[in-house]
Amino acid sequence: MENGWFAGDEMVMGEELRIEVHPVSGGSRSIDIKLTWTPARLPVKLRGAEDKSYGGLTFRFGSRSRTLITTPTGLTNDDW
Repeated sequence: MENGWFAGDEMVMGEELRIEVHPVSGGSRSIDIKLTWTPARLPVKLRGAEDKSYGGLTFRFGSRSRTLITTPTGLTNDDW
């Protein structure tokens, strides 16, 4: 997917999203996500509301009896 971030009518950032969903294997499925942001002209500074900062990509899982999240270092219960 290609998208643009705009300030008024001016695009300030180009955004490209690629998602690759792999077949189920051993009861699990891997999903690779790649986000690329390219400033249109000048460097762009990301910031959020006061006392917050940009958090990046966030997943929200639907209600389940058991959701397991695995990172490159293994199974985790931590928020990233």
